[in-house]
Amino acid sequence: MSNIVSYAKRTGTAPSPALWGDCPFESLQNGIVEGMAHHDDFVNFNTTTDEGYQKILSAGATITQLDSADLGGWIRLLTAATDNHEAYLADNNDTGLVKIVRDSGNQVWWECLFKVDVITTGSLLLGLVGNAEVALLLMADDQTDAGIFATSTPDFVGFLLAADTAGDGELDAVYNTDASGVLTVHKNIAKTLVVGTKTRVGMHFDGARSVRWFVDGLQVGATLDPNAANFPDGNPLLSVMAHKNSSAAAHLTDLDWRRVAMAGR
Repeated sequence: MSNIVSYAKRTGTAPSPALWGDCPFESLQNGIVEGMAHHDDFVNFNTTTDEGYQKILSAGATITQLDSADLGGWIRLLTAATDNHEAYLADNNDTGLVKIVRDSGNQVWWECLFKVDVITTGSLLLGLVGNAEVALLLMADDQTDAGIFATSTPDFVGFLLAADTAGDGELDAVYNTDASGVLTVHKNIAKTLVVGTKTRVGMHFDGARSVRWFVDGLQVGATLDPNAANFPDGNPLLSVMAHKNSSAAAHLTDLDWRRVAMAGR
């Protein structure tokens, strides 16, 4: 018998009830339900080792653990004061953590909590990326919604802040598959970011024909069938958090926690 965790009274900066309410998270962790579940609040994050992650860092970029007034851990992706420098953190897994497969019965959940120090001259990607494509995810020097990727169009499902979108902090819900060449914006302006304000972003796949994006616990945009053109249906994916400068100034993104689960194989 699986154990469904109640999120009914959890609000604010905790995992979103509307997203995680049907997730047997503890049963997945304990092997009662087949699949995987991992929550990282970065309390024990060691900056001298990979800690199960892979890092892509420009010269002078760092990923460090922070002292914080909040309980739990925070990490900081910091880029040096050099134009086009970047810092990425992704799961270190050769086969991928999750797959969104139409009509498979295998549900997928993902969410994280973050805040930024700049919205005008830095780009941000948060979500799930193809397991073999993290190194190819490098963002273009002049990022746009359609042209965010520099040399490839990797599998990606998640959220994008593109630096040159008028500097207005517009975070879009997006997806892409490596065969398409053009990023698809599912929900334009899913959230207008505010510097220093904590924001939760996440996604849920119901195992059938429903992919939903969430911001601060509420669904944004319409429900999407994973059979849609340009969606990476059936491809193995990893969690990724990626930050890039678009000016010669140091920028940072802070992450409080990252949570991912899949029921099934």
